[in-house]
Amino acid sequence: MSHITVSGQSMQPSTKLKVLVHIRQLVNNSRNSWKQKPATIESLHADKELVDITLITDKGGETFSAPRGSLVKQSSFFDEVLSNTEPKSECEIRCHPLVFGQFIDWVNNPRHPIRYKASAYSDEFWIEHAASAWFLSVELQAASFERYALSQFIQNCSMALFGPWDFIEKNALAGSSLRKFSEYWVAWNSRLAGKGRSEYAGLKATESVILTTDQTKDPRNYSLEHWFSPCGRSFDACSVHDASIQGKKKDVKERRIHRPSVEWGADLERRVN
Repeated sequence: MSHITVSGQSMQPSTKLKVLVHIRQLVNNSRNSWKQKPATIESLHADKELVDITLITDKGGETFSAPRGSLVKQSSFFDEVLSNTEPKSECEIRCHPLVFGQFIDWVNNPRHPIRYKASAYSDEFWIEHAASAWFLSVELQAASFERYALSQFIQNCSMALFGPWDFIEKNALAGSSLRKFSEYWVAWNSRLAGKGRSEYAGLKATESVILTTDQTKDPRNYSLEHWFSPCGRSFDACSVHDASIQGKKKDVKERRIHRPSVEWGADLERRVN
């Protein structure tokens, strides 16, 4: 069994969570009874291990658990930490403890990214913490969780009054999925807002408003893949990733598949008559 102790306060660039890892393994002795003993990494079996993760704050502690195999599959960070040949090792991560708990919940029950739906919103956690979850995914090198967190952010970003746009611009890596979506969103909304002060005032991304036009699309309507592709940097229309266009193409294709041919109709008429 691996035991990880994490302590921290909230998501800020300077907030670091201390991680202590202690690895143990369950083994069967000659009397067919189970006991715990220290083990090397090479002898560990992921499907027989559980990683206990305790989040320690000034208000106390809370423990979360996840199968070791699932954890290392979803996070390259933990894969490296748990591959350490030392019985104990320490490292640091940056995160809000509440968001870390959500990550563990996702590891235990992975979900696919959601599709954007107009006038629909997720539960309160994702409205408030989707951006924080994305930053955690980068910290933990959890690619699938990054996609899920980004999809939640896109679904709920319009609810983010005085949103995290400044934090994203200053802390998300240029060219990253969240940064590209954020820059597009800020420029597009700045054009819609017109002249005058808005919540986006002072952001560097507002300079890109000159690249937008009346035909610039709502970025939420692009498929998630758009923000992981080079075309996600452009304000030009991208039919490949436009969910509305792709949906129409799919409908047309399905109608063609199910549409009776002329020959089929003529044959049916002859048989009826």
